[in-house]
Amino acid sequence: MGFRSYKGNTVSENGWRICDTGEIVKPLVPGTDNVRPEVRRGAAATILIAWAAVWHRRIWRIDSYRPRDYWGFSWDNDIANSNHLSGTAVDLNATRLPWKVRASVNMPADKIAAVRQMLTEFEGTVFWGEDWATKDPMHTQINLPEGDTRLDAFATRLENGYLWVYGPPDPDAFPLPAGYYYGPLDGPAESISGLFPTDPQSWKDGLRRWQKTCGIPETGIWDTDTARAATALQISNGWPVTGYVFEGEWNVVIRHGQRPDLGGPVTPPPVVRGKTWADVSQYQITPVTDAYPYDIFCFRSNSGNLRDTKFAANHDWAVRACDDGRLRFFIVYWFFRPGQANIDLLMQMVTEQGGPHPRMVVMADVEDAAGAITGDQSAEVNDEIRRAREWLGERRVIGYWNPVSNADLWRTRPPGLRLVTPSYGREPGSPKIKPDGYFAHQYTDNGPCPPFGRCDLNYTHLSTDELEAMLGLGHSPPPPGPEPFPVDDAALWDYIAGEVLGR
Repeated sequence: MGFRSYKGNTVSENGWRICDTGEIVKPLVPGTDNVRPEVRRGAAATILIAWAAVWHRRIWRIDSYRPRDYWGFSWDNDIANSNHLSGTAVDLNATRLPWKVRASVNMPADKIAAVRQMLTEFEGTVFWGEDWATKDPMHTQINLPEGDTRLDAFATRLENGYLWVYGPPDPDAFPLPAGYYYGPLDGPAESISGLFPTDPQSWKDGLRRWQKTCGIPETGIWDTDTARAATALQISNGWPVTGYVFEGEWNVVIRHGQRPDLGGPVTPPPVVRGKTWADVSQYQITPVTDAYPYDIFCFRSNSGNLRDTKFAANHDWAVRACDDGRLRFFIVYWFFRPGQANIDLLMQMVTEQGGPHPRMVVMADVEDAAGAITGDQSAEVNDEIRRAREWLGERRVIGYWNPVSNADLWRTRPPGLRLVTPSYGREPGSPKIKPDGYFAHQYTDNGPCPPFGRCDLNYTHLSTDELEAMLGLGHSPPPPGPEPFPVDDAALWDYIAGEVLGR
């Protein structure tokens, strides 16, 4: 164990000694698959890991991004007295909550309110980076100096069961993560039906318990009886009628003993309409298979100079699926990196696979790569768009761009370019901003889709026919039939002589 000096500093901003790895531990965050932030041993670890666990439970999952987007201790840092140098800070959901972008840009108001409630419950022991002048909403740090006895006292309370992190679990807690609910399979990522292959058994068991308590069949899936019971509770409590089981519907039944009036009406729950498709890369657990449920498919070819390891398998399947009618078209995208191969490598990779297929569309993915890409990249991106259009035609080239958090990356875009816009935590089809050229909304990066488990999901209000017209694809022509047989005697003899007798 030891401590050190870093760029002339021996103490980090919050009053803790800058340390080496001997002071660092990697505890598992309760409730996660394998999230183990590097944090300072002792009370700081107890508190920060508890914060991460409650965040995971109430705000967003922190174990779904691969390889990871959470951070703790760092040996080096651009900020000479960063609290990461003392192991007393964690960054959570770093991809969703970039540095220097205020939380309200990417985080719904109810989740911001939930973080504020967490700060209250942690009784001043932690500080949220959203409250700095330079916003850092991914960041949370210990808020009291090293040796402050309030930290040890609060850590002891956590270890004894406060907030249900380290102590015995609350037997009546809502089984789903914050913001999730029991609802239809074709709803957004937060809608848990019990029908998706990777839905945890504990989630299904929780729904069975709620169903049994309500006096309806214990199916473990969201069904008509479940919608009827939820609707009855919503009507009797004056809540919005959806037919879904949220935490409120859970609590009134499990904690407070209310029972639904099963003679009440059922309001059909809203259904996501329009077209949905996944976009995937090598970070998904498997290439695409015949389990894929949609008739549009999007996948990555390359990130700058780096080839996507699952591209060939995804491309081969997409071509076969287009040819046999399972897919109407597919989208191949390149992740733009300044000065790298980008569209040129995509074209090379597609050509190596025997393409381009006539029902292939390509997409420029313009993002900041977690802050690694900055400044206006319009000139280089637009030149790549030009070359892609020369290759495929103007309408078969689209873009992906976030006009909120990445507004400065792509300030000017080619005329007529159609865009997919990411905006998470919002109703499909309702991004925060619809820029010129908008046609589709990437509404989640954690949506259920076979065979991938969780992945990005996109939605458009357009029908497939409308999409094909927009992209200049049209309908696939039928395969050519045999030449018509000659009808007059002379032509018949010529045909027999030439084709049958070989004269």
